[in-house]
Amino acid sequence: LGAAFNWVNHDNSVTAGLADHVTVVAQDTDLGVRATAFDQVIAISPTSGAGAGIAGNGIVSLTLLDNETVASIGDGADITARSVSVEATQDLSVWSVAGALTQADNAAVGIAVAANDLNTTTHAFITGGVIRTDDLAVSAATSGLVGAGALAGALAGDAPGGVGEAKGLTDKASENLQDRTAETNGEADGLTGDDDAIIAEGEA
Repeated sequence: LGAAFNWVNHDNSVTAGLADHVTVVAQDTDLGVRATAFDQVIAISPTSGAGAGIAGNGIVSLTLLDNETVASIGDGADITARSVSVEATQDLSVWSVAGALTQADNAAVGIAVAANDLNTTTHAFITGGVIRTDDLAVSAATSGLVGAGALAGALAGDAPGGVGEAKGLTDKASENLQDRTAETNGEADGLTGDDDAIIAEGEA
């Protein structure tokens, strides 16, 4: 019996903001508050095993992710700018793959499990205050690719030995057939005429 466990646990926090009661004057300038997070996880978990009688092998791959991304302008802020943007983005690329292969003579069992538990919180906000601008944008987004896959295989029995035994039986049957054919041919050679040929054919 064999078992393996692969665990990835990641916590992350990204914050960008302007404090409460802050004053910003930038009439000919663009003002941006941006919080950006990118997380990439690639977990590959293979395992294999073999046994003479009964064998079992298993693998569990687990990825845990807990992220918080926040962009904000605090309460009571006084902002003057050509444009103001508050943006929070979370980008993910998480892949988990597990594989188990087991071989035994009598019985074999293979188990593979891959799972992702992802929790993301993405916020963009303006608590309150005075914003003087020609262009105001507030956005929050979480995007990306996430996948999990598992493959398990089990092989029971001694395939090479079985082939050898079957070949031995085939060779023995071929020898018996050749001996029987030689005996029939020998008996048929000593006979003449149509009736003798029919008798010889019946003996074969």
